[in-house]
Amino acid sequence: MVQEPAGAEGGKLKGAIRHWLGGASNTELLKDAEVYGVILPKVDRDYKVWPENWESFNLFMHCATQWRVGPGGIIGLDYVAVQTVMGWNRLQDEAACFRDLQVMEREALLHFNRER
Repeated sequence: MVQEPAGAEGGKLKGAIRHWLGGASNTELLKDAEVYGVILPKVDRDYKVWPENWESFNLFMHCATQWRVGPGGIIGLDYVAVQTVMGWNRLQDEAACFRDLQVMEREALLHFNRER
């Protein structure tokens, strides 16, 4: 993921999470294609996150291992752990970052629940 100037194509939080969950950097596929001489279409592997979303996206990435899991699967992020990570990162607007984090969390949960 790279930071992109405001107003550029892409850049939204839900799109960034879909890109992250989709495993856009599939090195095995690229290696196999090269071995067998398959020419894959050229695709921009980076998703460009707008500057106003960058801090929130980084918070999500720092919390990416803090999922609560129950008998039915992934429930959501562990907000106690999220609060700790927020303290370590000295965010400019904690409330806005937390709201953005919840948007990304809901998007990730849609993906996780679809996989079951």
